[in-house]
Amino acid sequence: ADITDFVTAGKENELSLKMEKSDGLGAFVRFRGAVDDACIFAVPENYIERMRLHTDFDSKYTDATLNLWLKLSENNPGSVKISFTDKFGKKLAVSPSTIKLPSGMTEFKYDLKVRKPKKWDAEHPNLYKMTLTLCDASGKVTETIERNYGFREIERQDNRVFINGQEVKFRGLWGGPDARQLRDMNINHTRQKWATEAFLDSCDVLGVYVLDENSVDFAKFGPEHDPQYAYQWLSLIEDKIERGYNHPSIVIWSM
Repeated sequence: ADITDFVTAGKENELSLKMEKSDGLGAFVRFRGAVDDACIFAVPENYIERMRLHTDFDSKYTDATLNLWLKLSENNPGSVKISFTDKFGKKLAVSPSTIKLPSGMTEFKYDLKVRKPKKWDAEHPNLYKMTLTLCDASGKVTETIERNYGFREIERQDNRVFINGQEVKFRGLWGGPDARQLRDMNINHTRQKWATEAFLDSCDVLGVYVLDENSVDFAKFGPEHDPQYAYQWLSLIEDKIERGYNHPSIVIWSM
């Protein structure tokens, strides 16, 4: 939610949040109020609205093509710089590492070549710190985003799932609020209906596969088939995918 028009810079601002059940699928959402983490942050006038990363490995699962999908809030004929650093501070070879943005567009897709990245899976949760820097036409930095990223490719053959070319067996349970406890129980998979950003971050770090599910419970009395409520389904899934797309731990989306 963009609250720019309702705050005064440099002064204390009070934000009130009202939550109430609605028609349709709202009757089937486990209603518990705003009990999870929430945050408010400021962005520059021209900022990155969407940043999606997707890994495609070669046939030997050695080198990778990284698909980068960017969407800016407004046209910016500048450039984007991207880098990856492992936990020891060693930089990963990425080509190109600087991308000149075309004018007259706000949404772009690029393919980057990555040489021999360490692969991410539950047994080897190798993460890189990704730094994405947005610059204007003069070269001035306007925004910098840092995220953990794990290189992994998911494939399905009939009822078999492969991650980085290796078949995976999911051993898991419904729920579980602590990724460390899950790993200590030799569990590599969890089905989550209300996963927080912090929980997903911990699954990335510790190596837990996540089924990320929307918050509708047992909608089986009509609204799930009613076209007028389709926007509610789509909105829930859209927000969930947009938030979690770059988490290597998320391997399944669920309705």
